[in-house]
Amino acid sequence: MNRKMLAVICGALLFSLFTACSTPEETEDIFCESILDCPEGMDCVDYTCVEMTVDTKPADKDTATPDTVDTTDLSDVTDVTDDIIVDTEPVDDQPVVDEDSVDVVPTDDQPIIDEDGILPDTDKLLNDGDELLVEEPADEDVVADDTTVTDSDTVLPSSVTIGDGTDTQWIPIGCRLFPYSRSAGLYLAAEIGYSATITKLAWYDETGAATSRPIKIYLKETTDASLSASTWDTQTTGATVVFEGDITTVAGWNEFTLTTPFVHSGENNLLVLVEMNKKDTNDSDSPANRYTDAPGLHEAWNENYIPTDNGSVDGSRPNITISF
Repeated sequence: MNRKMLAVICGALLFSLFTACSTPEETEDIFCESILDCPEGMDCVDYTCVEMTVDTKPADKDTATPDTVDTTDLSDVTDVTDDIIVDTEPVDDQPVVDEDSVDVVPTDDQPIIDEDGILPDTDKLLNDGDELLVEEPADEDVVADDTTVTDSDTVLPSSVTIGDGTDTQWIPIGCRLFPYSRSAGLYLAAEIGYSATITKLAWYDETGAATSRPIKIYLKETTDASLSASTWDTQTTGATVVFEGDITTVAGWNEFTLTTPFVHSGENNLLVLVEMNKKDTNDSDSPANRYTDAPGLHEAWNENYIPTDNGSVDGSRPNITISF
């Protein structure tokens, strides 16, 4: 082979080699929606797989996270199609949400869920086990008729009547035989049943009397559960005068509006003391004030002079109506 032929062959070889190195093979674009659709070493950019210029491939697929996921809170999310794991233990200031994203712990401005578990604005029925907010009642509520309801849910009545006996005696407001009479009746806190301000007292006279007589009424709280024989001065010590004046009586209940209302605590017993003094006597009058037998709860004085001795303890306690 001569040198000329050799030169031609070598030139052809060099041209082929140069052409192969300088003309890259054309490749078809690969469509993608995420990096998972691209071959290894490529990234998904504008729905097209391109060669990575920076190594963004995660070392471990289980810890890979998209740019929109907070990796400090959701370290187990692999990509945007994976399920997000929600910590079932809420932070102190974060309400628990159910699977339908319903806030089951209402905020201060959120309406209270009704008795059927339905949010009034959305008619959304909450799931069983959801935590409901129950509104605590106020210490004092007002019912429809504006009657005040206390913490014990008891409504104060206008009055309480103690005693239903029909036997009669001269005292406390009907003494017509003796010029000077005194009556001390003990009424227990349990019989009264309320803590309230007493504004009126009433006794029952079967016949009534037109003869005017001076009367004085006292009230006093005591822890004594029964009476022992004492003087009138001893019984009235510490008592409050709640009514004083001349009276006549009628057949039936005779009511006295107290000039000084008396606050009853509801815890102690109540001693009602009635003093009636001479003005005129009428021996033809009969004892007509009703009473009920209550042993040890009444003390009486019936004298022709202002009594200074101990009274007589008996069970003839006058029937009484106490108004609030």
